[in-house]
Amino acid sequence: MPNPQRAELSYREVLKRLPNDVGAMERLVHVHGGLGDTQKALEIQTELLNRAGTPEEKRDRTIELSRVQEDFLKDRRKAEATLDKARKTWP
Repeated sequence: MPNPQRAELSYREVLKRLPNDVGAMERLVHVHGGLGDTQKALEIQTELLNRAGTPEEKRDRTIELSRVQEDFLKDRRKAEATLDKARKTWP
């Protein structure tokens, strides 16, 4: 992204009009992570996880949560614990 601040504003505009747009929320997670706003990235990913409607969505979003924890928060232990929980829930 050449201009992550502008990307953030664009995704926020999309979410004003379509508050349940999962794609925009997923991209916003990566924008915040890239900007160094790790807590906001974690918050949005957790919200996506809580909104999951099917077990498959919940599994996929849990895996993505572990990526946020590892890549943006640099917390490998927490990411590993999240993946272990996912493995036990969805073998």
